[in-house]
Amino acid sequence: MSVGPGSVMWTRIVGVLCAGVLFSGASCGGNTGLESPRPLARVQVKLTEPQQRQLFNILMEFSDRAHFKLEGGAFSRTGRPFHLITIHIDGQTDFQVTNFRIPNIFELNVYSRADEEAWRPYWSELISDLSSSFGPDRISATE
Repeated sequence: MSVGPGSVMWTRIVGVLCAGVLFSGASCGGNTGLESPRPLARVQVKLTEPQQRQLFNILMEFSDRAHFKLEGGAFSRTGRPFHLITIHIDGQTDFQVTNFRIPNIFELNVYSRADEEAWRPYWSELISDLSSSFGPDRISATE
């Protein structure tokens, strides 16, 4: 079986490596820095299964209302499903939502090269939407 560039096996290896980098917080595309980008803001939302479906609806409504692009889906890690959703605010800012670490806790992170005043109003709006739907006791800011 061939493992060189262009082969199916090569594509799978590169895909697995990029997925590993993605979930470590780094970037697969052209990042020449030595460090992984750190989130500029992060909250955790603890949800039951029915609330998880509600979360996805809130994210879609938020994206639709502001005309942001939403991408993502369900994946599997050693047999355990998790979700990874990205809301593209603009060419410099993404909000990432995942329950990669703990199934019932969704982490929302901001990654941006823009100044805080460019993304903070959208972040505050999303957190407000979540807080009014689930209650502030379900949402906690983390470092």
